[in-house]
Amino acid sequence: MLWQTPERLTTLPPDQHLKLIEGLIFSESLLGAIVIMCFFPKSYPVTLRIVGAYGVTSCIFVLVEGVRHHDFSQFPTLLVFWLPGSIYLVIKGKMTFP
Repeated sequence: MLWQTPERLTTLPPDQHLKLIEGLIFSESLLGAIVIMCFFPKSYPVTLRIVGAYGVTSCIFVLVEGVRHHDFSQFPTLLVFWLPGSIYLVIKGKMTFP
């Protein structure tokens, strides 16, 4: 994500540069905090729920963009694999099945 920032900045209008940089700082900070928390086993339920929530949000974004652009090619994998897995992480907070 960070390697593409200079290219993305050139395609955005100047008033959007700060918004992109702030978004990158936020997302990278969130990912860094999750990585650090993963070293502490007691935080696994929390970090897995955060990852699951990120997955659900990403799935919803892909669904909306797919409908908007009439591109339904990713829907089967998304609806059968990614969305249920992300929802499971949000609800259970663990990666083992019963």
